[in-house]
Amino acid sequence: MDRAAHHCGGGKHRRGAGPRIRADAGRDRTERQTEETQPRSTGLGGSSLGGLVTLAMGILFPSAFTRLIVMSPSVWWDDFAIYRLVDSIEHKPPLKIWLDTGTNEPGWERARTLCTALIDKGWHPFEDLHYHEIEGADHGEGAWAMRVEPALRFLFPPRPIA
Repeated sequence: MDRAAHHCGGGKHRRGAGPRIRADAGRDRTERQTEETQPRSTGLGGSSLGGLVTLAMGILFPSAFTRLIVMSPSVWWDDFAIYRLVDSIEHKPPLKIWLDTGTNEPGWERARTLCTALIDKGWHPFEDLHYHEIEGADHGEGAWAMRVEPALRFLFPPRPIA
């Protein structure tokens, strides 16, 4: 079984049903844990296929997740469906996005194309979109681990001490 089929069920679920169910369930659980959860402070992150799903869920459910870590997204998935999803955006949702890729990843240039598409839809570099190409970084957990802290600092900057 190939990696994508293993992680994604081999196409056995109805298109669109999986993310909707999981986003709703995840949001319900979060709200049960704290009554003070504000959409402006909720985040989601992932790498590879997880990065792709993170961006899709942010676009589809902007009231649930407003801060996204999208590392090394598998832009190629489903014949580049993420490009079509971004292109379908009529009104830019209030998402703050960290998007990155390593230059030793196959097809890393696709993340740059995705960044351009987000800018075309109204995101502003260094304000609500941070894009980073990491020279020499590969498509693996070690490379992603090195980028988590700067991603979190961009998405959740420290509050000034009063």
